[in-house]
Amino acid sequence: MRGTGTAGDPFVIMTAEDLYAMETAGGQGKYCQLGADIDLNGTPWAEHFQPIPLNCSSFDGCGHKIRNVYSVSGDSIVYAFDVMVSGDINISDVFLENIVLTGTSVNLFGSSAEVSAEIKMYRCAVSMVTSRISGDSWHDYTNCILHGDGITVSSELCTYALEGHYSSHFHVIKGGTFVRSQLMLNNKYRGGADSSETYTALLSGTAMSDSWLSGSLSTDNSGDRGQRFFFSDEGCSTSNCYVAVDAVNFGNMFWSANNITKGFYDGELLGSGQLIPRVGSLGNFDRLTTAQCKDPVYLRSIGFSCGGGEG
Repeated sequence: MRGTGTAGDPFVIMTAEDLYAMETAGGQGKYCQLGADIDLNGTPWAEHFQPIPLNCSSFDGCGHKIRNVYSVSGDSIVYAFDVMVSGDINISDVFLENIVLTGTSVNLFGSSAEVSAEIKMYRCAVSMVTSRISGDSWHDYTNCILHGDGITVSSELCTYALEGHYSSHFHVIKGGTFVRSQLMLNNKYRGGADSSETYTALLSGTAMSDSWLSGSLSTDNSGDRGQRFFFSDEGCSTSNCYVAVDAVNFGNMFWSANNITKGFYDGELLGSGQLIPRVGSLGNFDRLTTAQCKDPVYLRSIGFSCGGGEG
């Protein structure tokens, strides 16, 4: 691995061995970048995965990929990246492909140490399949799919394609900002939602702008509790956002975000599910038909900025 880790001479990571060498070579204030795609298949970490050390303050993917992360545990928290430093960590232009995680709790970014970090993702793409086998939705509600306790993730110009198979409901994004980005879901739930959005809302305390949420949600759990779903909690805010999600077997679907500017959702895709306010009203968040959602002239007429922040 060449480089000294400064802004002008970053560490250049070429292999999986280089990637894991950052555990000792990196540190607070260090800069690194990918010099090639890294595939963990065929490496010692393919069958015996250890979280990838994120031990720097700047990680530039330079358009390269890290692919084929596979970690399965029946009784522990599982994460793909081990955040080793506190403070701001800038990650840009990297593609994280085929991340497969199974555990009692699963995170893209976790930590084996007590850190306080904000990961700032810019122009990144993530494809991840996660399975959470714990039946308790409340015992680790500070965690979410993107990050563990002590960490927040903010995204700009990012795309997340997340497939999940879960025994209960819990957060996908908690805190941070989500700007000009897309969240595509294919989530299947076996257990019911907790009675409090504080523990189970898909989006918790997140500020979203010029972004959209798409994909599908389904549950095989019967009864009122099983058919309940919380999209957002009262700590969320949205501006110029929309939701186009196909919902299967859900009845009561709650939306509690503060909609600062006009947004909308595809009411036809929800099927039998009804999006209803948890508190207050759905002001600035309109139920539209699929045809209306695809009509930019109509959307502009109701005050939605189709260009994402256009004048």
